[in-house]
Amino acid sequence: MSQVEPHRTETSAPAYRRILLKLSGEALMGELGYGVDVNVASRVAGEVKAVRDKGVE
Repeated sequence: MSQVEPHRTETSAPAYRRILLKLSGEALMGELGYGVDVNVASRVAGEVKAVRDKGVE
């Protein structure tokens, strides 16, 4: 059974004007045993930038 998500378009206004983002070192570690995985950090940075570009602080 598939899950139904609300219909959103790229031009939809953001649901929030400001957000608080908390990142864990464990999440940034990716598949590594320690440290920060550059690929994971880059992906997260890209997602944050995309949200910021929509006007969210």
